Amino acid sequence: MLASVRTLLGGTIDYAGLFPPAQLDLPAAAANFSRYLGEPSAWLLGRFVCPAAKFADLSKLLPDAPTARWPVISLGRGGETADAFLSGVDADLAAMGALRAGRPGAPVEAFEVRLPADLLAHRDGKAVRALLDATAARFEHAGFGAVPRYFEAALAEPWRESVRSVIAGIARHNHKILPHFGPDFRVDTSPQPPPDGFKLRTGGLVASAFPSTEQVAFVIEQCRDAHVPMKFTAGLHHPVRRFDPSVRTMMHGFLNVFVAATLAHAAAFDFHDILGVVEELDANVFQFGDDYLSWNDADASIDEIQYVRRERALSFGSCSFDEPREDLAAMRLID
Repeated sequence: MLASVRTLLGGTIDYAGLFPPAQLDLPAAAANFSRYLGEPSAWLLGRFVCPAAKFADLSKLLPDAPTARWPVISLGRGGETADAFLSGVDADLAAMGALRAGRPGAPVEAFEVRLPADLLAHRDGKAVRALLDATAARFEHAGFGAVPRYFEAALAEPWRESVRSVIAGIARHNHKILPHFGPDFRVDTSPQPPPDGFKLRTGGLVASAFPSTEQVAFVIEQCRDAHVPMKFTAGLHHPVRRFDPSVRTMMHGFLNVFVAATLAHAAAFDFHDILGVVEELDANVFQFGDDYLSWNDADASIDEIQYVRRERALSFGSCSFDEPREDLAAMRLID
């Protein structure tokens, strides 16, 4: 297998079998994840996505062996207001603490939560920053200050302004807690805590749940410019953008978004170039070599791919692990 493929896609797929359209029960989803961890394609696998509210039940299903590593993403309860949101964070942290105490082999490696909708009415990002500051303080107090956090925001109209305000709020928070945060920041050499990030929902069960290509490209551009890490969730079952008859709309491809994020950094793509990658329909235009990837005339080195995956474009949640790897095998990108 080409090193560029493994670098771009290693650990990208956070398994979300609990969620639609798969919507398995917890025992079935946990059994799948345990099986995937032992398969040759486990290098594609990231973490098990689970609501913190279900951690007590999850703990009963995990392997007894203390050396059996079972990485988890904690999905927060959220809340309609800032006060309700922070109350949810307190409950989530209590559940995370209980899981850590009972199952040290199941580390919480990330926390994801949706921001209250009323925060999007504040266009300067100050309300978002204040909420993130308060959340960070709670995580630090609970001993989870080293866990990365990703905040999802609805793409409410006017969506450009709402995206800018949320990303600006995240960036301001990151600058506050990490004075050296910026284009040369490195997670692996930085003091803790890690920077907060933006979570983009890229699909769902109906056509209206899929953001436009313009929205996806804009988020990638804005996160790049603000040096804010990002991750994706939902709808990215296939490598390349395609029409899906079940939802009667175009589905985004995970190769599209990760190559777009990579070239946004490596080739300093502007919005229209990023949009071109996000909208690409021809799988053959994505080329991989021993130590590079390319799209049209733009390329990224193995070091640039590694940097983006480690620092900027982390992973995507998918209720299916089979569809992505079957498609990649059909494209002869993986064995």
